[in-house]
Amino acid sequence: MSKALPILAKNIYSQDLDTLVDATWALSYLSDGANEHIQAVIEAGVCRRLVDLLSHTSTSVQTPALRCIGNIVTGDDLQTQVVIASGALPFLIPIFRSHKEALRKEACWTLSNILAGTPKQIQAVIDAGLWPELIRTLATAEPRTRREACWAVSNATSAASVDQIKYMVEHDTLGPLCAMLEMIDNRIIKVTLEAIENILKAGDLEKSLKQDLGVNPYAVIVEEVGGMLSIHNLQRHDNTEIYKIAYRIMETYFADEDDDVIEETDNFSVSLWVSSCSLHIADAFAQLQPSFAPANGFNFDASAWGGAR
Repeated sequence: MSKALPILAKNIYSQDLDTLVDATWALSYLSDGANEHIQAVIEAGVCRRLVDLLSHTSTSVQTPALRCIGNIVTGDDLQTQVVIASGALPFLIPIFRSHKEALRKEACWTLSNILAGTPKQIQAVIDAGLWPELIRTLATAEPRTRREACWAVSNATSAASVDQIKYMVEHDTLGPLCAMLEMIDNRIIKVTLEAIENILKAGDLEKSLKQDLGVNPYAVIVEEVGGMLSIHNLQRHDNTEIYKIAYRIMETYFADEDDDVIEETDNFSVSLWVSSCSLHIADAFAQLQPSFAPANGFNFDASAWGGAR
C-alpha cells in the first residue's frame, strides 16, 4: 500500500481518462477499511484532487472520487474534517441535483457520515447549503435513495444543537421525515422514529426557554403533517423496538392526543358496526318481502273479499 499510494497520487492527475478512472477506483478500494488505511490515503495528499474530480465531466470519474471521499468520512472526526477542509461540501450540491440516481444515493451516504460527526461539522453542512438538497432528496427520490437520506437526517439529529434542529424544522424536514414511517423497512422506521424523538426533545427545550409557547412547537408540526397518527399506529407494530419507541413518543409528547385518537377510532368502529347492522337488516327485509307478496300483488278492493263484514 505504501508503494502504491505515491503512484496513484500522481495518476489521478493524468489526462488519460482510463488511467484516471483506474487510479481513482484504486484509491477508493484502499480507503475502504480501517482508519489506518484511511489515514494513509489522507497522508498521500490526494483529498483536494479527489474533491476537484467531483466536478469532472465524466461520471466514470465522479463515481469513484465520491466513493473515496465517502470512505474517508467513515473515519474519525479528524479524518472527516480533512475532507471538509478540502472544500468538498459545495461540490456535493451539483451531485444532489444530478439525474444519476446512483450518484445522488452515494452523495446521501457521504453526507450521512459527515452528519454523524460533531455539531461543528453539522453546521458546516448547513452553511454549505446542503440541508435543503438533502430534504428535497428525502421527499422526491427513489426509495433506496430516500433511505440513505433518512439515515443522514437521523444522524444529524443525534448530535445537532437546539438551534441546528430549529433550522432543520424551519426548512420543512418533518413532513418528508414523517412520511418515511410508511416505508416497509423496519430499520428505516426505527431510525425515523429516533430522529423524530430527537427533534421533539429539542422542541421541549424550546418550550421551556419560551414560556409563552405553552406547547411543544415541533409536536404541533408532527401532528399537522400526519406523523402523530402514524406513530400511534406503530404502537401495534410486530417489531418490539419500533413498538417501544412509538409508545414512548406518544406517552411523552402526545398523551392527550393519543386518547383522542383512541376515542375517535372507537367511535368510528361503533359507527361502522351500526351501519353494517342497518345494511344487514335492510338486506334481510329485501329478501323476505317477495315471499309474503302474491304473484299479482295485493288487491285491497272490498269486493274481492266478498264485501265488508
